[in-house]
Amino acid sequence: PYAIEFEKGLVDFKEKLIKRNRFEFDDKEELEAMVGKIVGYLEQDQVKHTICHGDCYSPNFLVDEEGNMSLIDWEYSGMGDPAGDLGTFIGCSNYTVEEAEKVLEIYLQEVPDKNTKRHYFAYVSVTSYYWFLWALFQESVGKPVGEFLYIWYRYTKQYGKLALDLYLEEN
Repeated sequence: PYAIEFEKGLVDFKEKLIKRNRFEFDDKEELEAMVGKIVGYLEQDQVKHTICHGDCYSPNFLVDEEGNMSLIDWEYSGMGDPAGDLGTFIGCSNYTVEEAEKVLEIYLQEVPDKNTKRHYFAYVSVTSYYWFLWALFQESVGKPVGEFLYIWYRYTKQYGKLALDLYLEEN
């Protein structure tokens, strides 16, 4: 699927940039292996692709005085898995897992079943990993990212474990 190939390409690109700058971290191999497993599961999920924003985080949502909301900055948009947009939104919001579950319910307008929940949590992990790698690169060239470097690292592991546990449960 296009969205997964695009996401894997972005992760590969960022990893090459980090290697070129010789920036490593302690559990890099473990994190890469976990994200690789998750991407493998995502490739097996049957998800209908739709138009996606591609950069869905709070600064791109504008609300006017009347409460009307607009989503701006569409240059990364295309067809993809809608879980990618929500994964980025949650990953860039510093929610607790409980808050993220509530956001998912609001987004889907229903309580998700196990398969849906694991798919969306998997995307929180994968998109957080992408942003974590981006943040490492920014830090390696002297551009501090702040607390989100650690949030994305934590979310990669936390949501990755939650998603893998749900994928490994017997149906």
